[in-house]
Amino acid sequence: DRANDSLIEFWNGTFEVTMLHLVNWEIISLIQMIQETPDDVWGCPATQSKSVMESKLKGVIDYITSLAIECAYDKLLHDIKPKLTGLKENEYGNSWGNGLFKNPWMEDQYWQGVFNSTCNRILKHIQVLITGLSSLPN
Repeated sequence: DRANDSLIEFWNGTFEVTMLHLVNWEIISLIQMIQETPDDVWGCPATQSKSVMESKLKGVIDYITSLAIECAYDKLLHDIKPKLTGLKENEYGNSWGNGLFKNPWMEDQYWQGVFNSTCNRILKHIQVLITGLSSLPN
């Protein structure tokens, strides 16, 4: 263990994960999860659905990065989550309309459940960002 050894520096240094980085990482993980789903669980052509969903989620990352956090929340809640889950409800299970999305892209109930819990976790973390940014002085 020598001075300036990377292990020593790691333990002596500060390790910080910001909420912005966490949310972006969660979205990237969701993109990877979508890409790894079997093609036969999608209602539309899988390749096209996966590609469009990846583009939409990268748009959410762009919103987060540019601090348009409420836009990111709305995009995930109203555009992406219903297509992945078949549900029109927020991260706490409160629905709007009849609570069901008419034409979900993901048709498999198992994967809908996985995506529901994943989207809900990300939405809750985005809410933390919204609350945190609104409490900052102007």
